[in-house]
Amino acid sequence: PQRLGRGAASRPPVPVFTSMPLPEQEAWRKLRQAPLPAKIPEDNYELSDKGEDSEAEEPDRSHKHVPEWSKDWLQQLERQADLDPDTIFGCKVPRVDLDVIFRDEDYLRIHKDRPVRRRGSSGEWHQDRLSKVEVFEYKRKMGQMRRYAATT
Repeated sequence: PQRLGRGAASRPPVPVFTSMPLPEQEAWRKLRQAPLPAKIPEDNYELSDKGEDSEAEEPDRSHKHVPEWSKDWLQQLERQADLDPDTIFGCKVPRVDLDVIFRDEDYLRIHKDRPVRRRGSSGEWHQDRLSKVEVFEYKRKMGQMRRYAATT
C-alpha cells in the first residue's frame, strides 16, 4: 500500500474506460452503402419522349408493360407520406455543377449544342438558407416526422 504524505487526501481510483459503443449509423448512410440488387427487366417501364410536336395527339400506350410494383403506387405513397426525407437522403445537399455533369464531350457525342443557362450573380446562397426551426416547422406541417429505419 502506498502511503500518502501528511495532509494529502486519498485519491479516488482511476476509472476504467471501456470503448464507447458507436452511435447507430444514420439510415441514409446505410442506404448509400447497401449494394443494389440486380436489375429485374419486369420492373422497368420504358419512358417515351413526347416528341417535337407537343400539340400532337397522345400515342396509344395501352400495349406497354406495366410493372407489378406500380399497380399500388398510391397505397405505397400513403405508407411513406409521414417519413422524414432527411432520414433517407441526408440533410446536406452537395454542390451541383452542371458543367461537370453534362460535359462538352457529352453534347458532342449526341450532336447537340450546350444550352445557355442563366446564372446567378454570385452563386452564393448561404444567406438564403432555411433555419433549423423553419425546416422543423415545415416537416411538422407536412406530417413528415417519422424517421426511416434502415433494415440493412
